[in-house]
Amino acid sequence: MKAFCEEYNIKGGIWNDSNFRAILEATMYLPVTDKDYRKWLNFFFENCSYNQLLFNRIQLNEGTENKMFSDRDLVVQRLEAKLLRYTDAKECETEYCLKLTSVFERLDLLFNNSWKKDVLDLITRLPHEQYNQDEINKKLSFIYSNEDCDDVLVQIKELLGLYDFETAKSENKSEIRELLKYPHYYKVLVITGTTGSGKTFFVNRYIKYCLEKLKIRDISIIPYVFDISKVVSDSNLEQLLIHEMADLLGKSVQSLEDASKLLSYLPIKICFVIENIHLIIDEKSKWNSLISCINRFSRYEEFKWLLTINGYEYYALEDISNFLQRYCIEKNSLLNISKKRLAIFQHAVNMDELNKEWHVVETILQKTLSGRMSNTYVDVNKGITTPLEALYFRECIEGEEWVSSPSTYYEFIKKIFDWKANKLAECNSTTVQSTVLVIVDCVIEKLNCVIKDSELNKSDLSCLRSVQLLSSTITICKENFSVSYGFQQISYRIRVFPYWAAIMVKNRFRSKEFKVESITGYPAELKEWLIPCYIFYNAQNENALLSLFPALKKASLLEYALFCAQRDSSVFSKALYNFIIKNVDYIKSSKRCYSVFYFVFYCPLRISQKFKLFTSIAGKVKEFNLLNLYSRVFKSVVHTSKKLKQLKKNMLELAPCDVLDINYINGYETGEVFMHLSNNEEKSFDIVINDIIAYIREHESILEIIKNGNNSSFFDFFIRKCMENYLKSKKKI
Repeated sequence: MKAFCEEYNIKGGIWNDSNFRAILEATMYLPVTDKDYRKWLNFFFENCSYNQLLFNRIQLNEGTENKMFSDRDLVVQRLEAKLLRYTDAKECETEYCLKLTSVFERLDLLFNNSWKKDVLDLITRLPHEQYNQDEINKKLSFIYSNEDCDDVLVQIKELLGLYDFETAKSENKSEIRELLKYPHYYKVLVITGTTGSGKTFFVNRYIKYCLEKLKIRDISIIPYVFDISKVVSDSNLEQLLIHEMADLLGKSVQSLEDASKLLSYLPIKICFVIENIHLIIDEKSKWNSLISCINRFSRYEEFKWLLTINGYEYYALEDISNFLQRYCIEKNSLLNISKKRLAIFQHAVNMDELNKEWHVVETILQKTLSGRMSNTYVDVNKGITTPLEALYFRECIEGEEWVSSPSTYYEFIKKIFDWKANKLAECNSTTVQSTVLVIVDCVIEKLNCVIKDSELNKSDLSCLRSVQLLSSTITICKENFSVSYGFQQISYRIRVFPYWAAIMVKNRFRSKEFKVESITGYPAELKEWLIPCYIFYNAQNENALLSLFPALKKASLLEYALFCAQRDSSVFSKALYNFIIKNVDYIKSSKRCYSVFYFVFYCPLRISQKFKLFTSIAGKVKEFNLLNLYSRVFKSVVHTSKKLKQLKKNMLELAPCDVLDINYINGYETGEVFMHLSNNEEKSFDIVINDIIAYIREHESILEIIKNGNNSSFFDFFIRKCMENYLKSKKKI
């Protein structure tokens, strides 16, 4: 009750029901739910009405409760209808969603926090001389009014001078100093990150979180999505938002003050959600209009903001550092990180950093690869940096057994390309495609991923940056031995390499001037996508492939071709098979050996060709200790044999192998399949043995291999397996 009375005096009494609720929440140091507030109202009416003087002074009546809640319910129903369109059914990893929920709960606390109140609570407890009281009251009156936060900060500092600060407790003094030196108004949350990092997903999950709270009427902050395209000018942005609120609240709202009073009556706060604010960075009037509007709205405790911005454009906010440092919530505060960690995005939550800290991409990929063959020869994460890309990748390998480098998946490249091409089409620019080709020509000419500002059509830059196919970089240029600062030169770096690689191959790498050797000269991050794209688009062009493979071998990049195993392209498979057979010396590492396994597993070669390739790399398998992996690969191939006659023919390719461990694997697996096919043809064991003897006699080379193989040739192990199977079957009988 003591705390309640203190808040009563600070608020100037109870003059309406929302003021009563504000006093109650301040007393309890946390927002109360509608359910809790109803209980408190009932308690007040039932137990305090006997004090007629107090009851009359408060000027509440029993109808107030029902009216207030009916108005609130009407607004909530409208909000539910408007917000449902922004929630989606996209899958969310359980652990990730739980972490996001804790972030949203923390965000609610910060948005409900009042920096002004926190400072005043500490200052008004300080001792002061009685003759200063009138001056103190004037300052407090101004501070409690709805004034700009920065103006309030000045007044609070002057107010502090009217109190006896030096005699205060040391802990209070340090807390006050901290709040005044580094003021955080907690008005704005900025979400940044690259395309596909989860900015929109974060927003949609927050809206879903709020909807769930709305259903049980346990919410005090409600998100309202505002289309960035409506940001027109300084004068009418505020009116646009006021008009939107009037439509939402179903009440006449003529000014910010009207909206503030109406919201405080309900009481709820509105969080304006504006995505992709980088779309207006290049239009200074619109950008300044947005920032100014946020400042004006932030005079009132009822308005908060959630903004998303492309990570490459975050620098624009740094130009207004006071806005970031004072109005925007720090990442450490939101994530409840006690230790201060320096970061580029100190006053924003960077989704790329969050994904890395929470291992989001790895979690998606681990779930994607769950139960599949694991290997250490290919970095599956390479080329996949965002959750959206990881989800696209999951879709592409649905049902697959193995995984190679993401850049070697045709469907993955196609999904990324279509994603960006569709976004680009939404820009409604008639010249953007021409600008795309200009960029491609610059990249090809300079073998560089950076393009100078002077080489581009300025009108299309906004579109390409909004789709995040380009990001800006600033370079300080100065002459040698010059003492001057120099000048800034703006350049643009291409992003989303699968898109640009596909464009380059489709539009430029088919010309007569193109030299296939040049494909290996591009920067590594682009090259790893260019090579697969070139193969995919030339999978039926044998001449193009035959000129590519030597260039890749020379540049030690042939595994990219092996990982592009086209199950539906016999031209590509046959050409690469012939090249590998003649260039086994290229296999000088476990990764290269694995790439051959991958090629054999997926390519549409005949079984005899696959067996010949296995025999040619047998020594490499042993050298790099890949026997377990080889065993699974060989088993997958030999078990595709359907006819005994064909299997006997194919076995000839395995006979020349002189590596004992490989012969053991080949012989035992082939013997298993041989006996299975013999049983299917209902052959007795006597007939099977006679068939094997006749087979060996027909091929003198096999007999010679067996004689010189010291009981370790392929056929030694093959015959042993056949005998084992026969003896096992007899034992069962």
